[in-house]
Amino acid sequence: MITYDILVIGGGHAGIEAALAAARRGCCTLLVSHEFAGIGVMPCNPAIGGLGKGHLVKELDVLGGEMGRAIDATGIQFRVLNRRKGPAVQAPRAQADKSLYSKYMQKVIQDQQGLEVLEGDVVDLLVDRVASGPPGGFRGLAPPQRRPRRPRGPPAQAQDRNAAAPAGRKHRLCAPGRAARRP
Repeated sequence: MITYDILVIGGGHAGIEAALAAARRGCCTLLVSHEFAGIGVMPCNPAIGGLGKGHLVKELDVLGGEMGRAIDATGIQFRVLNRRKGPAVQAPRAQADKSLYSKYMQKVIQDQQGLEVLEGDVVDLLVDRVASGPPGGFRGLAPPQRRPRRPRGPPAQAQDRNAAAPAGRKHRLCAPGRAARRP
């Protein structure tokens, strides 16, 4: 029976990055995807970057991720969004050749040591209990944390509706759908 340290389900952007990160850290990793040809497929919008996703791509790049390298290798258009606005809302964005991008990612997955791909569907996930160790422990999962029970009923101290705000200003809570009035 083959055992893996890490199981990644899905070969999209996040699944690829997670599987590569685990394998590059020396973990025996299994990536499960419907079919190998579907790994790294960009179905609709082949853009990498923009205000939200661009920030994530930069973080992945700093951490050794593959998405930035892939778009550099397969990009067909590179531009800066909101160039006429201030620097806070400017962001790089690139359009990828969809077929080249998926082929690039599939090649990286194939060449990565410690990473295997299984074609198939995950319909259930069974977790074995650990025979040794603390009671209630699970292999592959952190032990469940017990939280103290909250008392039921009203809170111990009712909040004053006109309590001082952190900056020392008074504020009023408003009913849903109404604008707040500031004194």
